[in-house]
Amino acid sequence: SNSFCTLLAMQNAAKVALWALRVMLFPPDSSMNSDAAGESFARAWDIAVRAAFATYYVPVLLVGLGALVDTLLYVAFTALIPAVQADAPNMTELSVQGIIGHWLQIGALLVPYTVAMAGVLVAAHKQLKCFAEAMVDSYSVFHGVDYSLTLALFTFALESSKRMVILACVSFALCIAFVVTFLTDAVTVFSKRETHVSVATYVIIVTQIVATAVSVSQLALKPDPFRDYPSPGRSGKIAKGPTQKLRAFVIVWWRANIGKIRHSAAKMLIGFVLIWTLLEGPLKALSWGIETLIYLNVPNLVGFTCLSCVVSIIRTTHGWRWLSCRPQYKKPILILVLPYSLAWLYTMVFFECSVGVTVMTIFAVWTLTGHAIDICREHEVSESGPVSWRFVDKEGNVDRHVPVGLACHLEDAVLRAHRTPALVSMEHKCDISKMTIQSRGEPDVKRLKRVVRSNPSAASPPGLRTLLSQFLPRLLLMQSRTSFNGSRFNRTRIILKCFTALIAGVIASLVVGAVVQETVAILQPVDVGLLRRPSHDNGSEEVVVQHLVADLHFVFNSSSEALNVNSSRVSGQGDGYGQLCQRSHHGIDMFEMALMSVGPYLNNASSVARFVDSVNVGLSSDWEVMFPRIGDPGPSRAPRSPWKSIVEVHSRQRNTTLVAIRGTDPTSMFDMLQDVSIYVESFLYQLMTHILPAAHLVPTSLICDAIGLASALEAYTVPWVDRRDASSTSSHHFHDIVIDHVHAIDSARRPRVAFVGHSLGGAIGHIAAARTGLHSFGIQSPGIVLPRKKLGLATSQIHRATTTVAISHDIVPLIGWQAGDVLHAECTDRIRERCHIAEQVVAAIWQNCESVRKRHPRLTDVWVA
Repeated sequence: SNSFCTLLAMQNAAKVALWALRVMLFPPDSSMNSDAAGESFARAWDIAVRAAFATYYVPVLLVGLGALVDTLLYVAFTALIPAVQADAPNMTELSVQGIIGHWLQIGALLVPYTVAMAGVLVAAHKQLKCFAEAMVDSYSVFHGVDYSLTLALFTFALESSKRMVILACVSFALCIAFVVTFLTDAVTVFSKRETHVSVATYVIIVTQIVATAVSVSQLALKPDPFRDYPSPGRSGKIAKGPTQKLRAFVIVWWRANIGKIRHSAAKMLIGFVLIWTLLEGPLKALSWGIETLIYLNVPNLVGFTCLSCVVSIIRTTHGWRWLSCRPQYKKPILILVLPYSLAWLYTMVFFECSVGVTVMTIFAVWTLTGHAIDICREHEVSESGPVSWRFVDKEGNVDRHVPVGLACHLEDAVLRAHRTPALVSMEHKCDISKMTIQSRGEPDVKRLKRVVRSNPSAASPPGLRTLLSQFLPRLLLMQSRTSFNGSRFNRTRIILKCFTALIAGVIASLVVGAVVQETVAILQPVDVGLLRRPSHDNGSEEVVVQHLVADLHFVFNSSSEALNVNSSRVSGQGDGYGQLCQRSHHGIDMFEMALMSVGPYLNNASSVARFVDSVNVGLSSDWEVMFPRIGDPGPSRAPRSPWKSIVEVHSRQRNTTLVAIRGTDPTSMFDMLQDVSIYVESFLYQLMTHILPAAHLVPTSLICDAIGLASALEAYTVPWVDRRDASSTSSHHFHDIVIDHVHAIDSARRPRVAFVGHSLGGAIGHIAAARTGLHSFGIQSPGIVLPRKKLGLATSQIHRATTTVAISHDIVPLIGWQAGDVLHAECTDRIRERCHIAEQVVAAIWQNCESVRKRHPRLTDVWVA
């Protein structure tokens, strides 16, 4: 009774709020009566509800995109690149035949991994297409019907008993998958996170189920439930078959109730938000409301995906039936599909017939065969084929050709002797018995004519060149079957296809570039030079770090101390940045930390040694290089990895070891891949906050959970990737390599260890420090708050272990959100794009911190040029 009273109070509160909003927005006056005002408000309310539900499909789409990128990069990092690197010989010692044999061996390795990644890409694209179409469908209204495409898919699956069996089987499979997923942490982590949101979601969904059951029973008890059945051209008659009656019943119920059920869910959500506002405040209430709205879209996504799978299976079975009646097309289809099928079978054997690869193989061969059959069917009804479908004008003259995709469905209906084609369309209504078609937006019914030039069963198939010219582009561009659901859905499919193709192209370019860089020595990352020369001042020396976009200059005098600094670059007296200037770690100030973060960019051990020696002279330090892992194999304790940019230095005077980590090298494909692997979901979310209204109010913990869920597909990829080499010690994450390196340090002799790094190096140091309990100093590094769940970190660990220096006009520290201590400085460079380099922080600290200049009296000038 208490629960019922609560729901009743919540509904009444929502009604009062909506009434007040209606009066404020549409007040009745002399020119508008109350009914007209009510209709205007109803239209505005309906648009607002549809827009709200549709808008918050975007987070689910972004999770899907993040999962796609994560899975592709996991295969590349964990298996493909280490496999190529393990077999990479010294190219200078090989003959021409040896080089050719080596590249053939690499090609044999590339085939299974490339095929597996292509399968993941195609499957993810199909799923994302379902999500995108469901999003557009939730906003669109066709002939006054909400979720019109869902209704079209549902009624298509109810047209025959065989289709209903397929629908039942697919629904059962999805239920099993949901139950299996529910037994893992992927779902329970969301339900346990916010009790208020979980309760609201379950209450609204259960209420919708009850409302559906009540409305269905009320319609079934009516004496004439099909009175409102829309049946133009059929004189209002309903077929006597049980499936036809069920289909008509669903249409009548859907048109009358689905919009009301969604509006009632919106009103209940508003009621919950009002109650939360009174109890917890407006910001938390709005945040919980948005989170609940996202969860309410999940049932529709699952149902839409189920119906899309059913339609795809039915269409493919129709294609196989057509092929059984056209035996002359079997040979060209076999020629098209055989190479790809053999590649998939080789991939399945390569990965030892694991369940994931086997399922992907069946899906891929099924999809490829369906594409090949569709192309042959399109050839049959094309202008040069044996059958042609034409429009007939009012005078009875044969007009233009029917579009090929639509003609395939019409021919299929003739082949199966059906009155209507197996077509999911909201644009066309066809009747083969009357040879008529009516398109949306056109009041007149058009007549059709089937022109048979020759017997289709005996017609010769198209040439192999013609088939390949159509099949390969369709395969490479992931082109699906023709859609007849309107321009809005077609535009969505095209945009998603371009976006997926862009992701595939970027990842493929990075992976291929990484493989080529690993096997061709001349294509290694660009060296960073070091120059040490006498300065113009008497007795001074100048060290120049020649980076890719800027040079760091620092001048010091090794023979004397307490020199006066006579530099026009020094900005006044005192410390311009209080915390940044005074901060130190075991006697190491932030200037020295920033300077050491430059060291790993040097690409050979001798340059690192000379750089550290210059720092020792200029700063009166005693750093000793313990481990310069810069492009060489290093000692035996170094894990096998293509990434080698760690510099370990130790100060006996301060009894502290610094592990300096290089940031992103713009010429290294490995670094680019690592950036994408860690931050793709965070970047997509932060991009979404600038597009979706109130997206920044979504709780951070929910975003982190979603990012963790997006990376959870790696768990399903691990078994069939790792079984290839269970003894492999390679890691696809750079921070794992750093942690292994730290674990190899003798803690008894060197108890104090800290990390320092610039950009990506600082983020890797933050991750390693949070996991090991050490401390990390990041110079202009991105944050790790948003991706913390996928990295297995808690916010408290990040707060205790990290310090970040962020400089103005640099967007990189804004990515991923920061935690711990964040120290700020200003970039005065006229070229804003150069503000991200570590040298800017070094120069900014020295020029604005008098305490730092006093602490290092041998330095006379530091600047960036």
